[in-house]
Amino acid sequence: MGGSGRGSTSPEDWVQRGDDLESEGRAEDALALYERMTAAEPENAPAWYRRGQMLLRLERVDEALDTTARALELDPTSAVHWRSHGAALSRLGRVEEGLAENDRALELDPTDPQAWLNRGIGLQQLDRDEEALASYDRAIELDHPRPSEPWAGRGETLEKLGRNEDALEAFDRTCDLQADFIGGWAGRARMLHRLGRPDEGSESFARVLELEPRTTWDRLTRAVALSNFGRHEEAISCSEDALKSELQFSWAWYNRGCSLYMLDRYSEAAEAYERALALDPGDAATWIELGWAFWELGRHEAALTKATHACELDPTSSEAARLRAAALRGLGRSAEALVYATRSVAMHPEGARGWWTRGAVLEGLDRDQEAVASFRRSLAIDPSAGALWTQLGDALRFLGDHVEGRGSRCSCAGV
Repeated sequence: MGGSGRGSTSPEDWVQRGDDLESEGRAEDALALYERMTAAEPENAPAWYRRGQMLLRLERVDEALDTTARALELDPTSAVHWRSHGAALSRLGRVEEGLAENDRALELDPTDPQAWLNRGIGLQQLDRDEEALASYDRAIELDHPRPSEPWAGRGETLEKLGRNEDALEAFDRTCDLQADFIGGWAGRARMLHRLGRPDEGSESFARVLELEPRTTWDRLTRAVALSNFGRHEEAISCSEDALKSELQFSWAWYNRGCSLYMLDRYSEAAEAYERALALDPGDAATWIELGWAFWELGRHEAALTKATHACELDPTSSEAARLRAAALRGLGRSAEALVYATRSVAMHPEGARGWWTRGAVLEGLDRDQEAVASFRRSLAIDPSAGALWTQLGDALRFLGDHVEGRGSRCSCAGV
């Protein structure tokens, strides 16, 4: 690009040069170009918009928020300015505000596929999954320039809705469209394992590990995949630096908490869950996991508080009821605990842990025959629970059934 003044280079030349730098993967250089452009032409709204886009690409979200706000101030009639400012708000955790600005963009230009993609992402974060799915589909219909992204969003949403076969199809399409998309391979691995195809799932997981993560999102996605496959130490290490970025995702902190919990690092797990809840205080599952971390630490009153709040957020959660029962039992309030343990198994009769908790509560009430029945029900669902075979053996011996009690101990030794 020859010359150094405004007269020797047109705005179109600046934009073309910036596009070229971006396509070459030189986002820092493109940003520097747009910074010079906004300095030379401080009233140039498109230049401020492109500068904001580069800041978002480089995950400098606080700066992007100010920059996109300047573009919007200069030209509030531009759909892309509303869209980019909304994206910055959403990435800073202000999802509802971001979604409102994105909807304003769609009022101005209902044919913008990126705005429909951003809408799907925001709605998915707010658990408005059917609406999110429709938005992803609209982005696909409008020929999004990076079609793998709405297909990946479609897969994640279908996964949340329990439509595993459809989710696998969407992740397959994602990987076909972009072979180096870590999120697509991670989703494919999850779905294949869930559908009883573990060998294929492991192949997709191996692909996740082969690919070089390029963004914070990639690194966090890899951490989730490592956690899903039981490699918790690696998952924690993988997420360490990524969680220091300006981009904050509640699911990433939740996943880190789960890995720490599985390694018996309960205090650290609780801290991670609390970070997740600071970003998404309405997620009942995270309140439940935080409660279990406190329960493992012997902080039963705190566990009860978290369980009670989770029950308020999701009265249909069998796991919230089970946590409440366990916390009450830990506080010596076994009669109350039985109410919630019974409620838990009524809501989810195929849950082995629910029956185990009910058995433990009944045992504490000296209702041993009923406890044995609950333990047996749990073991019928999940025969691999070694600790439960031991507990069943203890309960049977207490009832005087020494032969069967000894058999239960032997069963424990064999699992």
